Amino acid sequence: MNIKDFILIYPPTLTRTLELPYGGLYLAESLIKKGYTVGLINEYTEKKVLNLIDEYAGDSSIAFGISVVSGPVIEDAIKIAKYIRNKFPGKTIIWGGPHVTTLPEQTLQSKYVDYVVWGEGEISLPSLLDHIVKKRSIDDIDRIGYIDNNGKCEVTKNSGYTTLAGVFQLPYHLLNMEPY
Repeated sequence: MNIKDFILIYPPTLTRTLELPYGGLYLAESLIKKGYTVGLINEYTEKKVLNLIDEYAGDSSIAFGISVVSGPVIEDAIKIAKYIRNKFPGKTIIWGGPHVTTLPEQTLQSKYVDYVVWGEGEISLPSLLDHIVKKRSIDDIDRIGYIDNNGKCEVTKNSGYTTLAGVFQLPYHLLNMEPY
């Protein structure tokens, strides 16, 4: 078994050409720096996505992330989230990506979404995982959304652009590099 703390999935898009998922690599690096293990699945290059999800997920996994673009391809993201919800009940599902950044409140209306991270997630996502694992406050995390205990959609503030200090050593080893 190759169990990971966080599994990030890139569903296919209609317009996506073969390219490295740099956004996912930056997110993975920010999580690795905080001590989390990460599985990165690019559905464009991996044909057995559900098998990889099963390989990476286990009792110790904290959450799944799905990067979503708008349009008809959102159906693939929903299918993956539905599979995760049924196969791993109780595990957190976090959506991010261009669709979420544009429509965070609408995205939260899905029963297959627990949290959204909008905009750059390199700071917000590790903080959100810390909240889930260590029961830290969620109030001071920028650019996330969730449904509160009263059923109200909460989207936290945007304190401006994220400044990513330092040089990232992107974790290319998380991907099967052969197709690229």
